[in-house]
Amino acid sequence: MHWTITQDLIDGGKTIYIGRHPKALKNIDDSNIKRFEEWIKNLPYEFRLLDGDEEVYFIGRCEDLAEADADHAFAPLDWAQGNYGCVEMQYRKIGERDWATL
Repeated sequence: MHWTITQDLIDGGKTIYIGRHPKALKNIDDSNIKRFEEWIKNLPYEFRLLDGDEEVYFIGRCEDLAEADADHAFAPLDWAQGNYGCVEMQYRKIGERDWATL
């Protein structure tokens, strides 16, 4: 499953692009940022990663979680858990209102 963090709320909402991206977009720089942003717009789900106090640390986008196995679906949380202490991942389909916990 491809995913990317798009906002770092710990760092004041700073835009960042980390995660598991297509190999062609592994190194994001000025020459391919527009193409990468277009790719992000086509990802059908958004997610957010929260700490134990339910504070949102990161926001991101990903492919369809229903098509991912457990190892891949939880990859963003696995990344944030070890590095930032996040313990919960919530997601929703783009355009929907309510968040669900994975």
